[in-house]
Amino acid sequence: MMLARAITPLLAAAREPIPPLRPPHAELPPTFWESNNGLVFLAGVFVGMAVMGWWLWRRSSRRRALDHIDPLAIARAKLETLAASDAESAKWPELVPQIVRWALIERFQLPWMEYTTEEFKALIRANGWLPEPLVADLARLLDDCDRARFASLPGANNTASLPARAVQLLAQAAAVTTVPSAQPPVIAATP
Repeated sequence: MMLARAITPLLAAAREPIPPLRPPHAELPPTFWESNNGLVFLAGVFVGMAVMGWWLWRRSSRRRALDHIDPLAIARAKLETLAASDAESAKWPELVPQIVRWALIERFQLPWMEYTTEEFKALIRANGWLPEPLVADLARLLDDCDRARFASLPGANNTASLPARAVQLLAQAAAVTTVPSAQPPVIAATP
């Protein structure tokens, strides 16, 4: 009985004729993207190359603007700022050698590597770009910084003079007029 009730409307609908089809639409014209895809692609490539060229030009002009600034002068300014802020005096034994090493590596065009204190001292001693008394004072400063960082000896934490000593030593290094050319530096093996 239920099945008959469900089938009856379907049978009545099957007896009705199919309505006539509407006339076909005209062919759709191609869209803007379909008709101009090559032009859009070339314009995108051109814009991308222009942006890349602008970025490279800007980057190189910034680099050229900083080339005339002496790294030792930048380092002295950083150390003087560091000495003026007593809040970071606990970090001085760590920051002072980083700044000194960066300045000397930049000024004398040494290879960028992670040097131990002994390797760095051997490197600046072997290259001969600094006078021996200055190299000895720099070695003493780096040793004092290491002692203050790693030794738990009484009196080893006397770090108040580290930035001032580093500023004085970098000022002496700035007076050295022999800055190397593009020749590779001598890298000495550590003992």
